[in-house]
Amino acid sequence: LLNPVTSPLSLYLISWLLREIFIPALILPINVSKYLILVIEVVAPILGVVDFYRLIDYLADVFMKLAGRTETTMDDQAIPLIVRAVKLIVLTFGVIFVLQNLDVNVTALLAGVSIGGLAVALAAQETVKNFIGSLTIFTERPFVVGDFIDTGGFSGVVVEVGVRSSRI
Repeated sequence: LLNPVTSPLSLYLISWLLREIFIPALILPINVSKYLILVIEVVAPILGVVDFYRLIDYLADVFMKLAGRTETTMDDQAIPLIVRAVKLIVLTFGVIFVLQNLDVNVTALLAGVSIGGLAVALAAQETVKNFIGSLTIFTERPFVVGDFIDTGGFSGVVVEVGVRSSRI
């Protein structure tokens, strides 16, 4: 069951062994050692992200099987949203670790992104309203996947309830 997770984990351990033990023991020229260590410091976080992605997929499968045993459909709808959010967080931290290993000033970069994020947030007020509306749908559950609904211009069976929209 854990085979998808073990191969990136083993590659990560090999990269750690290379960086900490084998490259210093080989006594290579400084430039060669420097670039080998730089490559390893870029590849290691990428392997960590791949490993966490696969672990998240594994855990999502386990939670979906558990959610299938319950009578409510709220957990069936919430798990895919949570999985997407966790994957986005893992990817964000992976990019930050890679940039940090490349000696990029991550603090200044995050400050600039924060100011840009404020501008985007002000421009994306409609999206925030849609997000809050979807949270309301999740908590109050006026309709769930599989229900037949009739709105002003559309009618049909609810296929998916997402963050920005619901599919009928």
